[in-house]
This record gives sequence, structure tokens and C-alpha cells, in this order.
Amino acid sequence: MRRLVCLGLALCGLIPISGPAFAQTWPDRPLRMVIPWPPGGANDILGRSIAERLGARLGHPVVVDNRGGSNGVLGADQVAKARPDGNTLMFHSVTSHVTNPAMIARLPYDTMTDFAAVSVVANVPLVIVVNPREPMRDLSALIARAKAEPGRLSYASFGNGSPSHLAGELFNRRLGIEMQHVPYRGGVPALTDTIAGQVPVYFASLATALEAINTGGVRALAVTGARRAPALPDVPTVEEAANLPGYDMVVAYGLWTTAGTPPPVVERLYEATRAVMQEPSIIERFRSQGAQDIEARSPAESARIISGDSETWGRIAREARATVE
Repeated sequence: MRRLVCLGLALCGLIPISGPAFAQTWPDRPLRMVIPWPPGGANDILGRSIAERLGARLGHPVVVDNRGGSNGVLGADQVAKARPDGNTLMFHSVTSHVTNPAMIARLPYDTMTDFAAVSVVANVPLVIVVNPREPMRDLSALIARAKAEPGRLSYASFGNGSPSHLAGELFNRRLGIEMQHVPYRGGVPALTDTIAGQVPVYFASLATALEAINTGGVRALAVTGARRAPALPDVPTVEEAANLPGYDMVVAYGLWTTAGTPPPVVERLYEATRAVMQEPSIIERFRSQGAQDIEARSPAESARIISGDSETWGRIAREARATVE
């Protein structure tokens, strides 16, 4: 009788099902991939690319669910509180995720303990773009204008406390200038207003801005990584153009699931993700969006990357005194 009761509890989800046994039959239904940003931005573009192919590898669809708000907090909270069975995933900027503890007084979850890392898959640099009607044709001209008009030149970001915001604040501090921050709710609205001339400068994700750069909607002045972006080989780095040694701001993107998910399920998710990231069509898709270092890292390596980014970007957020309401 006791065995029957215990079995009934396990089937009802009231006690954990053993990892190996569960992994043998997982997945048995469609999966959900939460993207905690609005549609159209880098998270959405890259996440959807993976979701379609991941579903094919796992034998069940991976349904994308955009849950934007509060620098990724609203969507991430749903994943943190989901049942730990591997059926709820999150594709998210590592940078936004790990800086939130430094900027938000009361997070509803712990970014380091309430999620299980599946795989960090790529880095995407930011790119400083301006409206093409602006007279600033290179980064030196932008810096000169910012110094001549302290506090009057503004720059857009894709969210308060986002990598875009922090890259702009570090740029301000390193150069001793005072560009004013204008936060938007996502990359697409910020890009739209930059194209329209509502804001002159935008620290954009290369994945979001690349098409507008190539069609002349905005002018690219510099990329924020330590090396030039293959997608924009003629555009200098900030280090080159502004003589700022060590300025290196790239955004890592990765896949998580809920903490407590059986390790064999996490490993299966990783293996499927690794296979997806080796597909030529996915590599080309990521490259076309300006991604670099396109490779699925193991859960253990991904956890180390996330921990390192938490320390680096968290320090920048604290120094910039950035906050998210």
C-alpha cells in the first residue's frame, strides 16, 4: 500500500520523478521558450532561430512566448517559478540577466540559483549608430560634439539598465562626457526613433540594427567589442576610434531552464542545442545578425561564463548607479 501511495504522489508531481527515468521519456509534449523581451529585438530574432530547429531535434514543437518588461524580469520570473521538468526554457541576454541584481532592489528570484544553465551560444557586439541626417560622420565627431554641448546630446538604449544603457554610461565615464540617456522598451522602438530622428544616437544591438545600417536608415560609427565585427568589417571598434584601451562590451546570449530540472534532461537539452548550433543554416543566420563566437558551450562552461559576466557587468552597473524601476 505504501508503494502505491508513493507511486501516486510521483505521478501527480508531488515528489520528484527520478532523473534518468524521466529523461528517457522526455519530452512528451510541446516545450515553451520564454523570451523576456518584446518581438523584433536581438533576443527574439536569435531565440526564434533556435526554437524552430530545437523542436525538430527534440521531436516536439518549441513555442516562443515573448514576455517583455522590467529588463527581462517579468519573463524570467515565469521560468524561475516553472515546474522543473525541462519543458520551460528561457532565451535571454546573459548580460541583462546577471546585471539585474545590481540594479533592482527586490528581485522575485535569484539569478544564480533559480535557473539551470543549458548553453551560452553566441556573443553579439553593440554598435553605435546615428541618424544619417546628423553631421557626425565618425566617432571623433560625436565625442567632439558631446564635449562641446555637455548634457545636450542624447543617446537611446533598448532599456533602462540594459547592456545598451550600461555601454553608453561606460562610454560617458571613460571619455568624461555627458550624453543623456533615453531608455526605450526594446530595441525596435529605439531603432525606429533613431531612424526618424527623434533621438540622434543609439547604442544598438548589431542584430537589431544591421539591416538598417545596410539600407542607410542609420549610420554606424563604431562597434563595442574588442575586435571588428565580421558583419561590418569597415566599422572600427570603440577602442580604435576613440583611443579607449580595454573598452569591450559584447552581449552573450544563452539558454536556461528552471533550477531543479533533472541533470539528464539538462544534458539532453544541451546536446540538442549543440547540434542545432552546428547546423550551417543556423550558423549563417546568427552571422547575418552580427553574432560572433557561435558555439554551444556546455552547462558547466556556461555557468562559469554567467558567473564571470555577473561580476564584470554587475560592477559596471553599480559604478553607473543604474537602476530599474
